Amino acid sequence: GVAIRTRAEFTLPIYTFGKVLAARRAAEAQMDVRKAEAKIADLKTRKEAAAIYWSWVMAQSYLDVIEPGMKQIDKAEEKLRDMLYEEKEGVSQKDLNKLLIEKEKIQYLYDRLLLQIDTLKSFITEVLGDNWAFADKEMVKQDFSKEEPELVKSMKENSPYAAYLQKGLDIYEKLYKFE
Repeated sequence: GVAIRTRAEFTLPIYTFGKVLAARRAAEAQMDVRKAEAKIADLKTRKEAAAIYWSWVMAQSYLDVIEPGMKQIDKAEEKLRDMLYEEKEGVSQKDLNKLLIEKEKIQYLYDRLLLQIDTLKSFITEVLGDNWAFADKEMVKQDFSKEEPELVKSMKENSPYAAYLQKGLDIYEKLYKFE
C-alpha cells in the first residue's frame, strides 16, 4: 500500500504584550510621516514657483518705469546737444559727458533687467508650461479676515510641519511601546 503523511504546524502568539499592534501602528505612523514629507516638498515647490512669478511681475513693473525714463534721457541728450551746438551759456561738454555716463549706467541696468526677465520667464515656462503668460500681472494686497492669534493657531493646526512633527512623535511613542 501507499502511505502519505503530512504535518502542519502553526505558531501563533497568544499574547505579545501589544508588540504586534504597536509595530503596525508605528508602520502606519511612518506612512503618515512620508505623506507629510511629500506635502511639504510640494508646498516648497509651489512657494518657489510663486516667488519666481512675483519676481517676474516686479521686474516687469521696473521695466515699465525704466523705459519711459530712458526716452526722457534721450530727449534730454538731444536738447543738450542742440544747446551745445548753439553755444548757449551755462552748458558745457562736461554736462553732456555726465549725461552720457548716466545714460550708459541706466542702459546697463536695463539690459540686466531684460536678462533677468528672460531668465525668470524661462524658469516659469519650464515649471508651468506656456499657458502661464495669460496670468494676471497685477500685484494685489491680500486681505485676511482672521486676526494674528487666530492665524497663528490656524497655521499650527494646518501646517504640514506640525503634522510631520506629530507623526514623528507618534512613531517614537509606538516604537517605545513596541520595545
